[in-house]
Amino acid sequence: MLSPVNVPFSLGTPPAQSKAGHTCSAAGARKVATSSICGILVWSNRVCCTLKRQESGRHCSHKCSERNAWVAPLVEATGAPGEGNVALGAIQHTEHGASRLHGQVYDEDIKSWRPVLLERVGASDSWRDQELTIELPLSKVTEHLNQADLQKTLPSWPTSLRKRLEAWPVKGPGTLIFDPHFFAQRSAALALLEAGPVLFPGAASAMGLPSTSCIDAFAEKFQNNSSLRGLLCPEAKDFGQLLGRVPVSLGGAHFDVAAALQPSDLGGTVVHLQEKPLGFQCESASWTCGAVIRSVVTGSEAKRAGCRIGDIVAKIGSLDVKEAPFDDIQEMLGGSGCITLTLDRPNLVDKIYLREVPAVDDVLSSLSGARLSLTDLVPALGKHFGSKYLFFSEQTPMLFAGDAATASHLHIDRKPLVQFCHVLHGTKVFCVAPRNGQAPGPVVPWESTAHEAVLSADDLPSGAADWLKRNDVSVAVARPGDVLMFRGHSTHAGCNGAAELCVAVFHGAQPVSYMAQGLFGPAYQALARTILSK
Repeated sequence: MLSPVNVPFSLGTPPAQSKAGHTCSAAGARKVATSSICGILVWSNRVCCTLKRQESGRHCSHKCSERNAWVAPLVEATGAPGEGNVALGAIQHTEHGASRLHGQVYDEDIKSWRPVLLERVGASDSWRDQELTIELPLSKVTEHLNQADLQKTLPSWPTSLRKRLEAWPVKGPGTLIFDPHFFAQRSAALALLEAGPVLFPGAASAMGLPSTSCIDAFAEKFQNNSSLRGLLCPEAKDFGQLLGRVPVSLGGAHFDVAAALQPSDLGGTVVHLQEKPLGFQCESASWTCGAVIRSVVTGSEAKRAGCRIGDIVAKIGSLDVKEAPFDDIQEMLGGSGCITLTLDRPNLVDKIYLREVPAVDDVLSSLSGARLSLTDLVPALGKHFGSKYLFFSEQTPMLFAGDAATASHLHIDRKPLVQFCHVLHGTKVFCVAPRNGQAPGPVVPWESTAHEAVLSADDLPSGAADWLKRNDVSVAVARPGDVLMFRGHSTHAGCNGAAELCVAVFHGAQPVSYMAQGLFGPAYQALARTILSK
C-alpha cells in the first residue's frame, strides 16, 4: 500500500506599501501549508530569492541570475486592514454566478501579509469572508488591465458583449490572474477544476518571459497592420505557388487552406489513378476536414495526370469530400483498385492562416523581420512552476498566425489536459463552452451544414451571436503579452481580431497527476482544491 506524502506549498506574502495602485513584491514572509496525496508528489516547495521593488514603485528586480518581475498590484479597499490595501492574486467568476477574490491583506497582529479568499456580495462592491468585509469596486481593478478596442476588433459581435469585454476581458465563468505567484502556484488547478478559461494579462512582462523580445519586434513590424500573405508571398496566386516561394520551414507548415481559398469557377479537374501508392500526399484542408495535396512525387502517375501541390480534393468518385473528416478521406484514398478524383484549383484570398507550426527561429524571423526564437519559453515557464507541478508535453511551442477577419474552427484538443496560448501580436478571442457532462466530440454550437463551425470576427452569423451570449459560454480576450490557460478537453473556438494580424504561441502542459488516474484522481483534486482555497 502506498503511504501518504506530505506536500508543502508556499504562499507569497508581499510587504506592505503605503500607496494604492503600486505593485508589491511577493517575497516577504511566507506561509507554508501542507496537504497530502497518495503516491505522487505534485507540489514541492519553491525557494524564492528576495525581490526588491524598484524606485518607480511599479516593477521588481530579481536578485538572482534571472530577471523576473514578480509583482502583484495593490488596490485601495475600504475596510482592508493595515494600510487599507489588498494585493490582488486573482478574481474568479464561477459557473454558478459567484465571484471570488484571491488576494492578500496586511495583518497588524503578525506584522505580515496573509492570504484571503473573499466572496462578492451579489453585484455590489462588497467582498467578505467570515472575518473580513471590504468595499472594492471592480472599476479599481480594471485600471490594471490593458484595454482593447473591440469595436474595431469585433465589429459584428453583439454590442452588449463587446462593451462587457472591453471593461473586463473575461465573460462568464473564468479567472483573471493579477499576481505571478498566484499564476505559478494555482492557475493550473483552476484551469482543470473550474469552468472557463484562466487569463493572465501582461504575463510575459510580469514573469520576465523571454518572449518579450518577440512582442516588441512584432509591434514594430506590424505598425501598418501587415497581412500574413503580404509578409510571406504577396505575389502568389494559388496555394502551390505560396508553398513554393515561402521559406522552407513554412513550406511544410499547416495552413488553414479552407480559410485561404476562393471557390473555383472551373468545373474541376478529373483524374483517374491506378498505381498504388498514389504518388501524392495530402493533409487536412481545415483543421480536421477536407484534403489538400501537399506533395506530388516526380514521375508518378499522379504527376503525369496533372495533380499539383495545392489542389483541393473535391470528390472521390461521385462522393463530395470537401467537408468530410480527413481520416475518412485518407482511408478512401488508401483503398485497393483504381480511383477517380475531382480536383479544384481555387485562387488564394488575402487572408490566410498558419497553424501548429514549430515556433523556431526561421518561422518567427519570417514574420517579424528580426532574428527571434521562442526555444527558451517552455524552460522559462518550467522554472516559474519550478516544483514540477506541470509537465510540458511540447518543449518547442507551436505557433499560430492568422490574418484578421477569418477564424479558426471549433475543435477538440488532443491529450494535454491544460493548454496555453501566449499572444505575441494582435487580438485573439477565445470562446469556451464549459463542462456540461457530455463526452468530447465534434461540436456545432449553432445550425451549420459544415463539419465544423466557424466564428468570424467581421461577419458573425446570428446563431453564433446568440451562442456567444449564452450564460454557459465563456469568452476571453487575449492581447500581446497575455497568457491564456484552458482545459484541453473543453470545446473551444479561437477567433482572430478583425483589426490586425494575430500571432500566438500554443503549447500543451499536463499535471504530473495525469499519469495517476483512478484511485489517485480524487486525492489530486482534493489537493488542488486545498491550494485554491488558500
